[in-house]
Amino acid sequence: MAYTIQGKTLWLRAHNFSFKKPAARHANTDPTKQEALYSTVMTTPPEDELILFVDGVHVTMATKITCQAPS
Repeated sequence: MAYTIQGKTLWLRAHNFSFKKPAARHANTDPTKQEALYSTVMTTPPEDELILFVDGVHVTMATKITCQAPS
């Protein structure tokens, strides 16, 4: 089944959907809390669970908050 953009828009409005612009959040961390959590996990690891280390995302590759104005 195929719908047109206008048909989708009318359906969403009829079912009380609304447009909300996403809010950006900073990824600031507290080094003290992070160190406490790290040492807790490393000294008393949960049973039957793996501890994986992954690299962070490069700043330019991070998710960008964008929106398109409703028509």
